[in-house]
Amino acid sequence: MRHRPCDGRARTGSPAPPRDQAFARQAGSPEVMVEQIEDIARVVTQAPNAVVGVIPWTRPAHVFPGHGFNIYDEDAVMVGTETATATLTGTADISTYVELFGELEKLADFGDEAVAHLERIAAEYRQLARG
Repeated sequence: MRHRPCDGRARTGSPAPPRDQAFARQAGSPEVMVEQIEDIARVVTQAPNAVVGVIPWTRPAHVFPGHGFNIYDEDAVMVGTETATATLTGTADISTYVELFGELEKLADFGDEAVAHLERIAAEYRQLARG
């Protein structure tokens, strides 16, 4: 089974907080964010069965998911909203999310480029931690 998460959350901060969407919302202290981002970077470099893409905030985008979703082998899509989770199994619904994910993949950087973005974002959180 291929699990392809997508999370449409976004936020920025000061002095130069990460504008890359999923990392811009500070979930914990800056130190916790650094640890989380470093863990993701390790996955990029050390987990051969995992693919992590980063969409830089500077990249022009034409798709904006309103909620998170997971695609499971194109057999089902789990959609999470603020108040509920739905499992979609209809062909048209699945096709919509497969197409959306494909568009997001086109925007993302992978491998060394993704790691470079993650290192930059972690550095911004280290700067926040120093005050």
